[in-house]
Amino acid sequence: MKKHLLFYALALLLVGCGGPSDKKMLQQYVDYTQFNRDMPTLYEVSKHKKLNGYEQSDTMYIADMSHEIKFLMDFDQFSHYINESAGFFAPVYLMQLRAEFGDFKQGDVKKMTNKITFIKKESGWTLFQP
Repeated sequence: MKKHLLFYALALLLVGCGGPSDKKMLQQYVDYTQFNRDMPTLYEVSKHKKLNGYEQSDTMYIADMSHEIKFLMDFDQFSHYINESAGFFAPVYLMQLRAEFGDFKQGDVKKMTNKITFIKKESGWTLFQP
């Protein structure tokens, strides 16, 4: 009986060790992918998912994550919008956008994948943003 109790206590202790929980990772990843807050008219983000992951060290966890973006307007519409609002920096921003997403149309859905690093701090695991 004591062996079983010791085994279960050890198992519970080991469950607490290791990388962050999938739920916590997903929530932090959802927050991270909301990077279009300043441009909410371009796309919406959905279907966040953890694909894979591994513990690189006691304080670092690497996770392969994915999400989908659905474009709410096409590139030409957004180009007109950004030229009016961004002024001098509009051409640079549009080049970067085209390099990342290509020529998109309203309603297009693109699957995005990211390799995300989580760092263990005193307060728990947190998504690392360089």
